[in-house]
Amino acid sequence: MTNGQPNEYQLANTAALGTEPIIAIPEGSGTSFNINWLLDQPFGEECQTPTVYARLIDTDGRITPEGNAEPLPSDILRDTITIDMGVDANIVVGNPFVPSAQAALGNVAQLQDFGGDGATNGDPNYTRTPFFYGEVTARQGECSNLASASFNNIEAANVSARKIYDLVPIPVLNPSDGPYTVTVQVSDSVDNDLTAQRVFYLDRAQPVLTPLVTSTVTILNDQDQPISSTNTARVHLLFENMAITDQGYGDTNPDKPFWGVWVANSIQQLAITDTEQLALLDWQAMEIDASTVTRSNGLYNFRLSDWSVFAGLTDIVNAGGRTQYMYVKAIDGAGNVSFATVGGPPITLSNDIKPFSIYLPRSVR
Repeated sequence: MTNGQPNEYQLANTAALGTEPIIAIPEGSGTSFNINWLLDQPFGEECQTPTVYARLIDTDGRITPEGNAEPLPSDILRDTITIDMGVDANIVVGNPFVPSAQAALGNVAQLQDFGGDGATNGDPNYTRTPFFYGEVTARQGECSNLASASFNNIEAANVSARKIYDLVPIPVLNPSDGPYTVTVQVSDSVDNDLTAQRVFYLDRAQPVLTPLVTSTVTILNDQDQPISSTNTARVHLLFENMAITDQGYGDTNPDKPFWGVWVANSIQQLAITDTEQLALLDWQAMEIDASTVTRSNGLYNFRLSDWSVFAGLTDIVNAGGRTQYMYVKAIDGAGNVSFATVGGPPITLSNDIKPFSIYLPRSVR
């Protein structure tokens, strides 16, 4: 928009307008006109905010004392625009039981975990229900914010500027176990679009843990020495000669056909066949580091570091002198749990054992 009687203009990508060519305003433009202008800065993945500078000129705008006309320029005008070259986002499709998905979804009852007990953790690319968790989060380069996302043409219901997520059904009646491809479509607030595909696996087969006479669980201290008592809450567990097989997750991970172990502490000794009492324990899903896994004669040896003897227990204040027990099941990437249970050795807590504490620096005013 113009004021007065300008008939020329200058444009630049910097405030140094003096060296830029002077261009005539098209005749008949009235008080406004459009110009195509090439911004000269490079654009990367992150947002750019270039500024364009302009000056209007009235070539006969001022009369000198000698009666001559000379140009009258306007003040330097400027405007900044944000350039968004496309959608920049992370896309997640997979396990609705992992902690990050659980924190977003909140309500796990809607997951229809018809297989019964299962672990609330696992491989992010697997699910044991006919649902998957879909999530799109904006990265630093997404400067105009997210607007919508769909998973296999199902629009996600939970939408905010930087995160879109939902629990999405597999669009197949009575789906069979195996891989599924999800087409994800994302739009931002300036109508940039992104289409991507992700693959996840439906796996409802329980891993098989076969207790053997030679299968052992050993409790270790920080020096990797076997112990039967401890004065610290943190111990390590060594598993040897564990017979574990699995369909689904195990088929794609032959060197480690299990994601981890389901471990529970107990202040009572239970029979490993007492499924009712075992079901009452507070089981913790613990991932096993693949670098600790070795295989010999079809049996697996592996290590679980930093297990707490207080995990899942409520009576921890007066625990000194108590003998405790632990029980272990195998879990696969989808969180399916083995039916069979292996019992660990008893461990006695010393009288001076204390729960974990957090010590804050003292502040004196």
